[in-house]
Amino acid sequence: RLRGFVAEEQRAASGRAGKALRVLQGAAGTPGETPGDGSGGPPRKTKEQLEAEFWERMSNVVGPKTYRVWGALERNLARYHRLLAARQGALGDTHRLQGQNVELRALLNQYLSSKINEELQVPPTQVI
Repeated sequence: RLRGFVAEEQRAASGRAGKALRVLQGAAGTPGETPGDGSGGPPRKTKEQLEAEFWERMSNVVGPKTYRVWGALERNLARYHRLLAARQGALGDTHRLQGQNVELRALLNQYLSSKINEELQVPPTQVI
């Protein structure tokens, strides 16, 4: 049973290899034919021509609808980035103002608890 399975796998593999060989030979021309031997086939393309064709094909990979979607996404992400940068600036201002508030509260408490205030006819603690 196992021998039959192995034999069938070998036949299938050799069939695939033969098919691949025929495809490659068909793409390269007839066996024994070398490119540029004067057989009248189409001339070989230069590297620059092949690269130009490649990049032309690559420029059409993304369709116009997808390109528009990506453009809209890019614009909206840029807008969102500006919004986040503005919020970051506002948070920085908030933290700075909170620090000033703490400092001013400490100064106010220091001034109100000063001994000089007791000597005044109307101390500031009675007004507040």
